[in-house]
Amino acid sequence: MILLALVAGKFLVPKSRDPEESKFDPVGSILSIIGIVALVYGLIEAPDKGWTSASTAIAFLIAIVVLSLFVAWELHTPEPMLDMHYFKRPAFSVGTGGMILVFVSMYGVMFLITQYFQLVLGYTPLSAALRLMPIAIIMMVVAPMTPRLSARFGAHRVVAFGMLSIATGLLLFTGLAVDTAYAYVVVCVIPLTIGIALSMSPMTASIMSAVPPRRAGAGSAMNDATRELGAALGIAVLGSIAASRYASSIAPALKGLSSSDQASARTSIAGALHVASTLSKSAGDALASASSQAFVNGIHLAVVIGAVLAIISSVIVFRKLPHSLTQSGALHGPVEGFEEAAAMGLGGVPPVFTDDIRDEEQALALDRERHAELDHERSA
Repeated sequence: MILLALVAGKFLVPKSRDPEESKFDPVGSILSIIGIVALVYGLIEAPDKGWTSASTAIAFLIAIVVLSLFVAWELHTPEPMLDMHYFKRPAFSVGTGGMILVFVSMYGVMFLITQYFQLVLGYTPLSAALRLMPIAIIMMVVAPMTPRLSARFGAHRVVAFGMLSIATGLLLFTGLAVDTAYAYVVVCVIPLTIGIALSMSPMTASIMSAVPPRRAGAGSAMNDATRELGAALGIAVLGSIAASRYASSIAPALKGLSSSDQASARTSIAGALHVASTLSKSAGDALASASSQAFVNGIHLAVVIGAVLAIISSVIVFRKLPHSLTQSGALHGPVEGFEEAAAMGLGGVPPVFTDDIRDEEQALALDRERHAELDHERSA
């Protein structure tokens, strides 16, 4: 089927090659990979090796140095992988930052709640996955509404409200306990997913409106990169915060265990449950209970920090995101909403055809002038 699609695409898909196609930037690609890998590695390993350990400090130092070199190189090279000047445009910088935060929230929570379902509540992997289905259903319903809502109330208001809804859902997760009913998890997921659905489409449009039409491919790549980076950071950051809190919370329950059992139980709740299975019934039950409570404590801290970031972002978005946006890549129906949910937001944007570039550039220039006038009127 893939081979058939490739052959059919050769003849059926319209050509949209950039007449001024930029060259590949190998130096920028290598620097970005090394910097992001070092950052994610440091975040993941910090709870186990310590936030102030030498290995963690070295990883973060490498990330800072290499990513700084990446920025300097992209500003220097005539053919950058990512034009850093785009970040001077609020629509681009706020859109990319907001998109990262949305995916930090979505993937961080999914990562923690999936473990909560399986290791605390005892659901099977399949049962845990099925209990996350409301996320897709809500996105199917809400996401296609965002273009109309943005046109009526303003993109900055819709996204700011979405961020506050994300914060509300995250804060509701602080009510989780070791025996919370599934219905309460659904109550938490509803505002969280509504906020994600309201935010994704306008911020995609924001990113795409900030780049020239002939650079739509770069804008689409940046849009996808922010989602992938947000997903990785969500698991790394929220997971690390939860793991650090878990390790400190379970420490009192590890007294009397061997050093190897303590290390295993301190690393993760899965390790603690394994150790508990090797102990006597009373000791094992006590350790299992303590590990479940420690894991829940970790979730509480992670979601509170995530909620604070979402609230701060809502203020920035309300003040900096343009009022109106060209809805590039917006969702206009439940089928597209389902596709977005199924792909977890990895879809791109419509192609730009070379014959239409001049007209689109003129329309984009007029659109930006209108945005500037609206921003000036609001500030006045």
